Amino acid sequence: MLPQRLHLSAPIVVDYQCEHGEKLRVNYYNLSDGSLSFVKLTLRGTPYTLPAIVSGSGVRYTDEHQVEWWQKGNQATLDEDVHDDKSELNTCSEILETIKKQRP
Repeated sequence: MLPQRLHLSAPIVVDYQCEHGEKLRVNYYNLSDGSLSFVKLTLRGTPYTLPAIVSGSGVRYTDEHQVEWWQKGNQATLDEDVHDDKSELNTCSEILETIKKQRP
């Protein structure tokens, strides 16, 4: 029996307005077998690809080095320095009219 060919889903594109004034466009992706989910976002010109990791609530995406995106419902929290206990969290809310597909 041949292994199943995996494919990447079309992105779910969601725009967010963050409390510190910036707007973010986040692209949510999944592999067809559900084994991997990740987001792509750009912060101040730097692109990040963040895989989903285990979370007690919502979906947490992080590179575990610098950036964390924790999405729950139509809200998300952005941490741009995950190793700094004093880093300031930024709460972001969906801009509902810009959702291209149903959110994750």
